Amino acid sequence: MKIMVMGAGGMGALFGAILAAGGLEVVLVDSDQDHIDAINKNGLKIDGYGSNRVQDIKAVSHPGEIPSADIVLVQTKGTATRKAAESMRHLAGQAAKRFLSAFRTVWVMRRCWPIFWGRRMSWAV
Repeated sequence: MKIMVMGAGGMGALFGAILAAGGLEVVLVDSDQDHIDAINKNGLKIDGYGSNRVQDIKAVSHPGEIPSADIVLVQTKGTATRKAAESMRHLAGQAAKRFLSAFRTVWVMRRCWPIFWGRRMSWAV
């Protein structure tokens, strides 16, 4: 199963690392190029949540680099969600089967629905 995590801050990176440690194919997406470069060079450093460790995980700076995903986990800040939705428009419909998000971001994503209008999508909290 291929999972894209949109937003690789504290929660997005942690969720992505947990899923990757469980054997799933995960790609983190974040606009902070220095953060992306550090993850790709050194792995994702996790302090806490059971132990301190480094998780090998792929990271990119733009969702356009990902042609498809089974699940898109949206972990952006509310103020960045519309721009994020526009940048991953190509994943709506057949390219991604499910979009998952944090509670508040789901409300914002639903406001972004016109970006995906006419696309068959499934939302979950």
